[in-house]
Amino acid sequence: MKPITVPLALPECGEEEIRAAAEVIRSGWLTTGAKTFEFERRFAEVVGARHCVAVNSATAALHLALEAVGVGPGDRVLVPVHTFTATAEVVRYLGADPLFVDCDRETFCIDAALIGSALQAAQSKSGPEKVKAILPVHFAGHPCPMDGIMDRSADLGVKVVEDAAHAFPAVYRGRGSKRAMDNGRTIGSIGDVTCFSFYANKTITTGEGGMLATDDDAVAKRARVMRLHGIDRDVWNRYAEPVSQWAYDVVAPGFKYNMPDLAAAIGLEQLKKASRFRQRRQAIAQAYLDQLKDIPGLVLPRPRCSMEDHSWHLFVVLLEEKDTRNGLSRDGFVAGLKERHIGAGVHYIPLHRMSYYRDTYHLTPEMFPNSEWVFHRCVSLPIFSAMTDDQLAYVIDEVKKILG
Repeated sequence: MKPITVPLALPECGEEEIRAAAEVIRSGWLTTGAKTFEFERRFAEVVGARHCVAVNSATAALHLALEAVGVGPGDRVLVPVHTFTATAEVVRYLGADPLFVDCDRETFCIDAALIGSALQAAQSKSGPEKVKAILPVHFAGHPCPMDGIMDRSADLGVKVVEDAAHAFPAVYRGRGSKRAMDNGRTIGSIGDVTCFSFYANKTITTGEGGMLATDDDAVAKRARVMRLHGIDRDVWNRYAEPVSQWAYDVVAPGFKYNMPDLAAAIGLEQLKKASRFRQRRQAIAQAYLDQLKDIPGLVLPRPRCSMEDHSWHLFVVLLEEKDTRNGLSRDGFVAGLKERHIGAGVHYIPLHRMSYYRDTYHLTPEMFPNSEWVFHRCVSLPIFSAMTDDQLAYVIDEVKKILG
């Protein structure tokens, strides 16, 4: 097959997004305003949350969420070690400390048992931990087992803040759950707060952006204030009303995290296409599963949820070192893809390998055997809604050649 360039990810934006952005530019109001509030309302309807607060990144949403649920200096937050640094760094923003949790070897998510092991290990070293929150990551778009996590949070008396940067739209179905999740709950309607990403490579995009979803009135109110300098009124309300209401109060030293209307307008158009985007990613994932299943040494995803409940933000395969022919390593496989102009990623270099977390918290690979095992084997193949059939066929063909 003739060489084709296939990026790891690519946003799918059309004339609708261009027109929406142009409309905002022509309106003369570019920052947070009517489009942002409409995006919040519509997104809340889709995920089944009472409130949504639009911000400029998922990192901002996570920071605001933890601040709003009361995380502060001296607290601990249970955080997966197999994640991007943003999940843990927001804990440090607040002077709290992450308590790292190993991942499951198949889903790469955390569960109640792994949380229990992390707590037990921490208590054996330093006594009872002052845990304030659990921060599960729905890795690659695969929902974490939320019934067990919610039960564990209730036992501990702590809040659950979900990192759903990969997981829009996704659904969790419990198994004999006490929390009425057997028939399915949309990610965004389960934990105390859920945080989504609209970064350029995510399932829908605003270029840069994020959303905080919650049913908690107090959390939503606090997040709205803290996203804009701790001011008690949005700028839209102060300056866009028929009679300018210039007076405002600063009730806390807040942050600059608001989403502008320019981004929200793009988000509104992307939201209309979200279901179609997810269906296309599922079709790509199914093609990979069907056509790469017989390659020795290649381990494909084994989701514990249905194909329809997974958001398929990432498609992560594993290379079994003992079975891979010709001594081809994971890095050699990635190099082979690169030579063929195929994008690939490693999600993720675990946080226990990052010098800051390793040195600050005295972490070692032996403490996180599952994450360490996954890290040495994992590769993310291209998956994005704009991926053409020719690109998909090319990736499948070249993976077979490299490994076969």
